[in-house]
Amino acid sequence: MMESKDYEFRLVERADELNLFEWRSDPVTVARSLFPEPTQDEHDAWMFRGVCDPRIKRVIYDEAYPQQFDGTTRMMSVGQVTIRAYYGPAGDALQCPFQVGPAYRKQGVGTRMMTRLHGLLLGPRVAHVKPENEASRKILAACGFVEIDPTELWDRYRFTVRDGLIGLFRDPNTQ
Repeated sequence: MMESKDYEFRLVERADELNLFEWRSDPVTVARSLFPEPTQDEHDAWMFRGVCDPRIKRVIYDEAYPQQFDGTTRMMSVGQVTIRAYYGPAGDALQCPFQVGPAYRKQGVGTRMMTRLHGLLLGPRVAHVKPENEASRKILAACGFVEIDPTELWDRYRFTVRDGLIGLFRDPNTQ
């Protein structure tokens, strides 16, 4: 497993659009996703919502990878998280659906990305995961999420974390 030397979260940019479309269209991603394979028009609308809706922040997770030809490191986009306000029957929370680029799966990227992200977020979070999506369930468990009432919310699994630190979002009820 590659040990990450450096990482960053940054807002999605227009230059990321093709990469994200390819990731979202990947057969493994589609099989694990709550949503069907996107058309180009659906992807364009998804990107537009991420830019225009103030409740949504789409971030890219970049990690430094060593370059074999000269020994330097290069930041590579390896994952993406959509952070959005979720207003549900159990209360308000942040929902953070995520994906790892196909070339970076099974290397611990998803766990590092989500552990680091959840260390930055404040307040409760929820995630909806297909029951058969073992990879995402393991990542969320590593972040401290616990399964609650699997029949709730579209018969999907619902996870929650009840603690957090200051970061990308601030709870208006907390200093």
